Amino acid sequence: MPTERADIVKSLVDAQLGNDSYELLLDDLKAVADFLIFGGCCGHKDMNAFRGGCKAMAEAWPQGEEPVLLANRANSTTIRLGERESAAVRAAEEASTRGIVKAMAFLGALFRHKDEDKGYQDKYRLFMQQKVSDICGQTDFKRFPATSQTRYGSYGRAAAVVTEYYTFLMELIEIICDGKTKAGANHVEKLALIALNCPRTMAEVVAAALYSLCISWPYMQIVRSKDANGVLPNLLNLVDIHRKLPDFCRSLAATPSMFFAPDAVDFPKRFTLDGEPFHDRNVFLAAQALAPQLPDLTQMISAMFSGAAVTWIRFTPEFAIDGPIDLIPRSILPKLYIPSTNDHNEGPLGSYRVHTRYHPNSTPESFSALERYRRNNKESFAAKYITAEDLLYVMREVRKEDASGANVAFRQAVVEELERKARVQREKVRMATEKKQKREELLRATGLEQDREKIRKMTVPQLKQQYDVYKLIIKDTIILKTTLVSIPRRQDKLDAVLAALERYQENLRTDVIPATLTSQCVTDTPEMDSDTEMVDAEGDEFTDEAEEEELYH
Repeated sequence: MPTERADIVKSLVDAQLGNDSYELLLDDLKAVADFLIFGGCCGHKDMNAFRGGCKAMAEAWPQGEEPVLLANRANSTTIRLGERESAAVRAAEEASTRGIVKAMAFLGALFRHKDEDKGYQDKYRLFMQQKVSDICGQTDFKRFPATSQTRYGSYGRAAAVVTEYYTFLMELIEIICDGKTKAGANHVEKLALIALNCPRTMAEVVAAALYSLCISWPYMQIVRSKDANGVLPNLLNLVDIHRKLPDFCRSLAATPSMFFAPDAVDFPKRFTLDGEPFHDRNVFLAAQALAPQLPDLTQMISAMFSGAAVTWIRFTPEFAIDGPIDLIPRSILPKLYIPSTNDHNEGPLGSYRVHTRYHPNSTPESFSALERYRRNNKESFAAKYITAEDLLYVMREVRKEDASGANVAFRQAVVEELERKARVQREKVRMATEKKQKREELLRATGLEQDREKIRKMTVPQLKQQYDVYKLIIKDTIILKTTLVSIPRRQDKLDAVLAALERYQENLRTDVIPATLTSQCVTDTPEMDSDTEMVDAEGDEFTDEAEEEELYH
């Protein structure tokens, strides 16, 4: 990586100065021209560290003792109706997830859906505000964290909300389910309740909440605390805090039981990265109250903090001792400034999204002009310096720009590009359809083999053909939800074909389906490799699974 960055610097210097001009520079200026350091965004570092902790928790569970599986509707149906230990059920289980991230995603879909016309945003806010006001004495209550919109720190904040208001959330979901015209929970509500009732899932949730309280929130406050001029901290001045992070996380991971000492809440300096009081003392107290119900909590706290420590090291190499920052020449260090976060880029993107919600006819140019006008305080500047002649000149220039048709040409180019992509996509679909039809014709000519002894003697390509007959011609419900990748061994393919044959013959006996294919041996048919099955113009598998996953994800 350092060599790659050095090559980048060399190419930039060559492009900007040229070799001859570079050789004429003084040594100090050469040092500046040669210098390149990548700091990254502290917000992304924190997000990746949290993810590393969650991954470590998922890997810490012994085989067979993991949190409850939280499968989407399609995989849930396959697991419930499929044959135990079958390839389809194994594939559905492998495609499904469990633990804190999936649980918080379901709760976010319920209480803070990205589509404002869906979810229970208002019910959540009114119910929780009333409960919190009556019991805790708080007069305001924030919305549920936007996990469905992948906001920074939203999963950690959601874990803290669930930890602090666990009983209220359980009560709210049950009230919502019972209050429907047709009482009962839908699939998302069922999974949310299942997750909240699973002690192992809740152990991950509480561990993530404690990590957010002790590490994430203090860290983000440090790296996003602007000065009096609204300027973010210089990343080069945050060396000490980044070097402290891994060791501090490891120290908390080594002694998870101290979180539950009777007087722990009165000594926050032991737990918070910045040594300041807890941002939300109630989260810590709620975690202590839930601890007796969660026997695996200390194990998950250790995994969460130790996993985050490993990830912090991986995402902060520039802060290492004798690393890139330590090697910066002292002469140029005071001249350098790297913003601690990527707010300058990502903040305006979020502002533009909100702006277009209320001004749908607005253009990026008009939004950019309004933002520059606001941020640069141009109104005060204009009142102090702009004359009537200047205003007249500006108006004429704006009219010229409007009359130039640049915006019209831009919109036309966008429409033409959309039409071009649509034509390309239609051509891909047409080619894929033709391939699918040819494949189905070949499979119909191959036929369905119902002699089990002959099936057991088939080669792998022949088994693949029989598998495709069940998938594309007969539309076997279990086979449709599997792929050849999920059954790599010959024995797996043989088991899948024999199981499909059993279902097919059972359906024939019960008149569920007509006998559309006669028994026919596979002889002298072209052997087809699995890599050639159902591909589109770009070589991607053209299967029904892609459409299914898009519906449920």
